[in-house]
Amino acid sequence: MASVIPVAKALYLCDNILADVTRVKPHLVGVLNAFRPPAFPHVIPQLCVFAQLVGGHGDVRCVVRVVNAQTRDVAYQSTERVIRFDDRLQTRYFSLRLAQVTVHAPGEFWVEFHCNGQFVDAAVLRILG
Repeated sequence: MASVIPVAKALYLCDNILADVTRVKPHLVGVLNAFRPPAFPHVIPQLCVFAQLVGGHGDVRCVVRVVNAQTRDVAYQSTERVIRFDDRLQTRYFSLRLAQVTVHAPGEFWVEFHCNGQFVDAAVLRILG
């Protein structure tokens, strides 16, 4: 059977994601949708992406892209990661730490989540001036 693309029940941006190995619960630290850099250009040292995924099946290839909403330029694209869904009832967590994302001016960015080359969901990140 070919893989089935999951649905994102949640997609969050945050400063950090801590793992609780005793409970298998992720802890999102500093959930955000906007920030104000001290100057431009600015390098965001770390931006974490967290997604709760359901309804997938098989090996699903996942990529995160940071896209300038006005120009559609891709500011960042992650390497591909594979998530395995054993059955359609399984809920899986996806977390990714983006490092060294450069923003050149204030504006709106889309942090897009793609599976098997198809758009699944996005979160808005506003860079304030």
